[in-house]
Amino acid sequence: MIKVVATLLLGMGLVVVGAGCESKPEAASKPAAADSKPVAAAAAAGGDSVGVKECDDYLAKFKVCVSKTPDVGKPAMQQAYDANLQMWKQLAAEPATKGTLPSTCKQAFDALASNPNCK
Repeated sequence: MIKVVATLLLGMGLVVVGAGCESKPEAASKPAAADSKPVAAAAAAGGDSVGVKECDDYLAKFKVCVSKTPDVGKPAMQQAYDANLQMWKQLAAEPATKGTLPSTCKQAFDALASNPNCK
C-alpha cells in the first residue's frame, strides 16, 4: 500500500512537470539563477514544510517553478503543489509511511529537471 501511494504521488508530480511548459526561444538565452540549489528553509518559512528534507527541497524548487510558469499553466502547477504538500504531510505524520518519503521526494525533485520552468 505504501509503495502504491508513493508511486501515485510521484506519478502525479511527473504529470504536472510538463504543465504550462512553453517553448520560447528567448528562454534559452536567459542567464541562470545565481543559486539554483533548493533551500528547504524557504519552504519551511512559508509554512509549507513536510518535515522531510527531500520533500521540503522539492517543494521549495517546485514553488519557484510555479512562479516561472506562464499564466495558462499556473493553476495546474499550483494544484499539484498543494496536493503533494497535503499528501506528503499526511504521510510524514505516520511513522509507517514517513520512511518512504525521502526516496519518493528525491525522485520527484530529480524529475523537475525536465521542466524548462524549473531550470
